[in-house]
Amino acid sequence: MRLFIVAFLLMHLVSLHNALARSSLPGTAVSNVGDVGEHYPLFLVEKSHHPENITIVYTKLDTHCRVLPDHEHGFLPTLDFYWLMDETHYKPMAGPLKEGVRQRLQFTDAHWQQVDPTSFAVRTSDLSRVQHDLPSPTVQIKTERKGDACVATASLTLGPSNSHATMKLESIYTRTEELTMLKTLQAMTAPDAIQIYAVTVKGTDVATGKPIERTYNAAN
Repeated sequence: MRLFIVAFLLMHLVSLHNALARSSLPGTAVSNVGDVGEHYPLFLVEKSHHPENITIVYTKLDTHCRVLPDHEHGFLPTLDFYWLMDETHYKPMAGPLKEGVRQRLQFTDAHWQQVDPTSFAVRTSDLSRVQHDLPSPTVQIKTERKGDACVATASLTLGPSNSHATMKLESIYTRTEELTMLKTLQAMTAPDAIQIYAVTVKGTDVATGKPIERTYNAAN
């Protein structure tokens, strides 16, 4: 059932003010979500606490398909977030919650623009806290032009237990301890304060087109 929900969400967009999501392709331009402006959804961040409320991770590009620098965050690549509430409805994400997500998705190169303005990478702290055989718990973002349109893709290279396959990432689901109000407040400033039991990544094998789902558990 969760696989169906993830596939459904990635084929649909959230519209303004509680409108139902409508069809789209992940990584392609979206311009009708609240006051977000034109953006490119990359993948979903899900959690065991209130799983019906999902984080959309997105970036923004210029007309040459280059990632726009974020002037409010040290000119790092634009990486921002909003809620998909009850699996269907758009809602802006509060600033403290955004900062919590940013701490869980750390940029790996402050000089990305000088190297390649069409790509950047983020290290996922949740994956760093579980046992895995990934070469690196890092999501690669790559943009390019296809025909007349820009596209942005998130990918993750798996380890030897998955034959080093590269997946087009669709979602990261984290199973944590039950969150009380106090724990939720702590997580806004210190995500590592929450105990993680498992992280599941879902996507599509870029070589075969087949779905991949892999769960990595925390050490006992």
